[in-house]
Order: sequence, then C-alpha cells, then structure tokens
Amino acid sequence: MSDLQDIQSKKVLISALDWGFGHTTRCAPIISKLIQQGNSIVFAGNEKQNAFISKEFENIKTVFIKGYNIQLNAAKSTYLQIGFQLPKLLFSKLREKQWVKQFLRVEDFDIIISDNRYGFRNRRIKSIFITHQTSPNLPFANKLVSHSLHQWINRFDTCWIPDDPQINLSGKLSQHHLKIEVKYIGILTRFNLIQTSKQFDVLFLVSGPYPESKHFLERIIKSITKHNQFSYCIVSTISHSILINKSITFINSPSTYQLESLINQSNYIVGKCGYTSLMELHSILDRVILFPTKGQFEQEYLAERHHTLSLSETDVARKDLIKNIIFDLNGGSR
Repeated sequence: MSDLQDIQSKKVLISALDWGFGHTTRCAPIISKLIQQGNSIVFAGNEKQNAFISKEFENIKTVFIKGYNIQLNAAKSTYLQIGFQLPKLLFSKLREKQWVKQFLRVEDFDIIISDNRYGFRNRRIKSIFITHQTSPNLPFANKLVSHSLHQWINRFDTCWIPDDPQINLSGKLSQHHLKIEVKYIGILTRFNLIQTSKQFDVLFLVSGPYPESKHFLERIIKSITKHNQFSYCIVSTISHSILINKSITFINSPSTYQLESLINQSNYIVGKCGYTSLMELHSILDRVILFPTKGQFEQEYLAERHHTLSLSETDVARKDLIKNIIFDLNGGSR
C-alpha cells in the first residue's frame, strides 16, 4: 500500500502543515482519489483548514489540531524569523506526535498521511509523508538543514513526492538521499483549466503566511487603483477592509469550483510562487505571473526556474498594465 492507487477500503487519518494554505489545498485531490477508492477519511487541522475541507467534502469528519502558526515578514530576515520561531517549530512537532498517540486511543486507523507535518505519525501504523522539498534551497546551512529533514522524514514508512519525474516541476528541491521508500504521485491539482470567455483582465491570488500575505494584498490594491479602467478579481484567505470599486471584485476563501471558474475567466493570473500554486497553474504558465516572497528561498528558486510568462498580448493597453503590475509588485523594478 505504498502507492496512492493501492489504498482502498481503509480508514485514513490526514493532516497538513498550516504554513500558508497550499499544503491543505493540495490534499484535496488526494482526498478525492481516496474517497473514490472506498476509503474513510478523517482530516485533522486548525479552524481555517477544517472549514476548507468541510466545504470541499461534506461527509468528511474533521478534528481540531493546533497548527504551527509560523509568521513571516519579507521585510525582515527569514533566518532570524525562523531562528526565533524554531523552539515553536520543534515544540509543535512533539505536540502533534503526542496528539496522534492520544487520538489513536479514541479511533483506529489503517494509514496516516502527513503533508509536511514532521511529527504527525505513529510507529504502529503505516505513516506516509508528503513533501516536494527533500533538499531545501538555502544559501546557508543547507547541508545541516537537509540532514535534519532527512532524519525526520526517515521516521515515516514512505515519502510521497507530488511531482511527475518527467515534468520535474520541483527541480533540485526533490533530490533526496532518503532511506525510506519514495514514490512520485504526480502533479496535484484541483482544477480543470479550459479556454473560455474572459470576465477579468487580472485575477490576483493572495496566499502565504501572515503578515506577508497582508502586505502582498496591500501592494496589489495600491497598484491596481492606478489603473481602474481594467477589471480585477482578488481572491484571498484573509479578510481586508478595502474600498471596493466597480472594477474590483473581492472574494474571500472561494470553493474549488468557484476558483476554477475565476481562473478560467481571467486573462492573467498573478500570485505567489508557492509550489501548490505552481502545480495547479502549470498548464497555463504562459499567462501566469508568480512572485516569490523575498527570503523564501524555495519560492525564489521556483520563480527563476519557471519564469515563462509570454507577453504576446495583442491588447496593447493590457500588455502595458501587466508590465506596470510587475513593476509595482517587484518594488519598482522590472
């Protein structure tokens, strides 16, 4: 039962890291597949994660588990911020391991699946770890961090890498020297992206850890209010008290179906270069602009690797708009 398609008629406990929202949303296609194969699912997450899963899957049981609650600000040193929050990270890892042990006294499970939660496992039950990043792209202490991550991952039974080795979206990030079994489970996406009539010139996807997600949203609003002759849609998992004019549609936490429709109905999509976003939009990268969060070295690597935006736009005004948005969100540089 190492491959996703081999898990059938089992009871499965799933949880995902709450660093941003991508780890949660990319569990959705996995859960869909498991349900199709006759499995019973319980999802463990914080309030926002459980609300999303309950909206996507009406009959799935959700239970509360505390998140890591990591906060990042691109204006400050990532190393210092992670360093200060390292005790919280390590405590969260120990706490979730104890949570699983206690929960297994209440309910029995055949399989545990953890998306980047290093303590969400149990040695008595087959435990599967999901990650695209077995070799982090760090300018300092890369070997030390990789060694620690490998040790933690090797405590699981199997590692699933959400990628296709032929397409290799993750690049060198998924290179590994793990001692456990490793399986590529393909590119995970919730969407069926098709050509259709367009309602919006630009769709903005605001994601990532707080407060950087808030700062990104504020930069977007500041940029597009200068160009109100175009139509925009902003999708965010955070609330914001902004004055919405007739050219801007603001949607908080849409369902997968809603978001799929919005993507299909938009000429361009602008967002953060998280790996889940890259997976879900990889088939339309020629009209996608992905910005890395400064100091998040994984995103900086992925943005450089997949910078494929083609401005073969016939509408000159829209072409200039995209250039201006890129200029503004880059902090005044092309």
